[in-house]
Amino acid sequence: MEIIAMIKRIYAITLVLMLAGQACAGKHYVTLELDVDEKEASITGTPGLRETIDVRLTNTLTYAADDMCVYVVGKTNAVTLVVAQCATFTDQTGYFSGELDLTTTNLIAQFEGLHDQAEKVFTVLLVDTANKDTLVNDIITIKNNPYISGMEAPTELP
Repeated sequence: MEIIAMIKRIYAITLVLMLAGQACAGKHYVTLELDVDEKEASITGTPGLRETIDVRLTNTLTYAADDMCVYVVGKTNAVTLVVAQCATFTDQTGYFSGELDLTTTNLIAQFEGLHDQAEKVFTVLLVDTANKDTLVNDIITIKNNPYISGMEAPTELP
């Protein structure tokens, strides 16, 4: 009897965690900050697959928000490809803000066949598209977030 009760508890806890994960997918709990002067990325929290994270560009006084683009780059079979990007920024007081969608088909493909807790390292680039300059070239680690029925459908990159 105790084994059956324990199995039921484990099932209930698993169900609650799955629903909590589904409810949290897509929320903004992570901020990726790219500092143009320091030429580096810093991140608060752990970004997960199928989430949208906030992006903050600092020390951008000599740049235009419309010219900024953040690319997350991965590799598949030795081919380098963009797996996520943020090309729309708002000029705030002293920084630019945007959102990075981690629910792209290219990024999801990077985690195909990996275990549920897998983490992968990607290159993150901040590019001034007007001048074709790479302003930041650093790394970002993204954690797998396995699909649960009802999660947002993946998006195609433009």
